[in-house]
Amino acid sequence: MAAPVDDLHTPADPPLPVGVPAAQIRGRSPWYLAWLRLRRNRVALAFGALFVVIVLFCLAAPLRVDQVAHTGPNDNHITDNVMIDGARKPMSSHPTAHQ
Repeated sequence: MAAPVDDLHTPADPPLPVGVPAAQIRGRSPWYLAWLRLRRNRVALAFGALFVVIVLFCLAAPLRVDQVAHTGPNDNHITDNVMIDGARKPMSSHPTAHQ
């Protein structure tokens, strides 16, 4: 049979590691401990930096689309025509549909 709750002994202070003074022990958050582990992993940091660079390029793409594609990021070109082998063909149809 289990002992009543009143009879259970709970220590007031957690046990300390052997050889470490109590003043030297500091509590650290799980985020800080994860950051310490991540800082030791150089490959993860390198690919994290690469990921940030790719995200920045993706966010900056609409700023440069006018110089590269000569169009705006919100322009619709479904009804436009293109030149294929000297003939004007609609943009939205299959290339073999008009041959």
